[in-house]
Amino acid sequence: MRRLWYRQDREAVLAALRRGQRPDLATTTACGPLDELVALHDELGLFRLLDRVAVARDRAGLPDGLLLRTLATLPFVAEPSLAAAAGALFREPAVLLQLGWAPAQIRNGANGRHRHPEGRQAGSLPCHADTLRDELRRITARAWDKAQRAGKEAAVTKELIEQVLAVGGDGCIELLLADALYADGPLLAWLKYAKQIDALVALPADRLLYQDLQGLARGGLIPWTKHRYVRTVAGHKQRRVVEVASSRGLTSWEGFTEAAAKYGAGEASLWGCLIRQREPAAWPVEEAEALVSTRAWPDGFQALLAYRPRWHIEDDAYRELKEGWGLEEQRWGRDAAAARGRVALTCLAFNTAQAYRRAAGQRLAKKGIRRLRREYQRELGAAPVVVYVAGCYAVLAVEELLAALGRPVQESLLPFGGQKEADDSQDQLPATEKPP
Repeated sequence: MRRLWYRQDREAVLAALRRGQRPDLATTTACGPLDELVALHDELGLFRLLDRVAVARDRAGLPDGLLLRTLATLPFVAEPSLAAAAGALFREPAVLLQLGWAPAQIRNGANGRHRHPEGRQAGSLPCHADTLRDELRRITARAWDKAQRAGKEAAVTKELIEQVLAVGGDGCIELLLADALYADGPLLAWLKYAKQIDALVALPADRLLYQDLQGLARGGLIPWTKHRYVRTVAGHKQRRVVEVASSRGLTSWEGFTEAAAKYGAGEASLWGCLIRQREPAAWPVEEAEALVSTRAWPDGFQALLAYRPRWHIEDDAYRELKEGWGLEEQRWGRDAAAARGRVALTCLAFNTAQAYRRAAGQRLAKKGIRRLRREYQRELGAAPVVVYVAGCYAVLAVEELLAALGRPVQESLLPFGGQKEADDSQDQLPATEKPP
């Protein structure tokens, strides 16, 4: 396999085009939804997160970070299967350049797998879908779990809350409901003491605070109370009986107490409760769910009722992941490792898509686009083109490209740009030939 590397030389590219030399390849850098989602993924730190995922590799090959960034982008593509999604993404060279693929890799392929007697086939450019699938198989369940836990950035939550407060004013949010991945001590302290917003969050079972609640319940220091209510499951009403036990004044979450002290709350504490189902199926105490809150609730059952709308949100999200994102339809492989990677990457992409729907998320996406393309000059306009010719490449405005090819536009839409280049190219035309 032969690779061609290009140097950046604007004048050499323009000179070659004026001579009539045929470009090796060209791609637009226009910004569409896929570009913005990739930029937002990067801006939220998810690509940096994937670079740190532990990968068990037996031999050298394509960089793991490059393959994982490519895999992380596939859920944004409409096609649900791995091969079809990869094929669609590989027809987007501008996105591949953002992900870190070199032009030589995009054009000639990046490894020697799936060789063909007639040479490298289009289906293996820049790499075969099986190469991506093999990358999923190198990652353990524990590594994916760690990646998903770190994928929800508190900074994004803070920005979204700041946006709501800017529109609705102070006090427009009284209580924030969040799932276990948002059980972040500094975030809860910021909400409570910087923004005066109480939070009610699901508490993971691996936290020290959860073990404290279990110990209090086993020692009889917090009593269990029984409650009944009616819920709707799959369109059918169902009676549910639960027992709850709660406690206030919990201070074993050092991340929260230390962050609260920075806001002047030296004696900050949390409220927590355990919830175990008794009917229709009884749960053992060890499997009880837990909630933690910066608000001291009168009893655990009131906190449970307040948290119920969050479960409706999760049900809707699960339905969207299953039906809209094709999780049931395509698992990207028959083995558990590939399916696990598919679920993890799709969940991360789903979170990014939810942020993208908000104005704050779109601002972050545009910020990421600007950062990724900061080397472009303002006069390039909205859709510059990357041209590769004569061993060089350059980023050109469409008007510049037309002018270099001897067909300048009659009126430029670029601010202060294009006119000189157009004039120079027009001067080089034969006297009897005019631009159309």
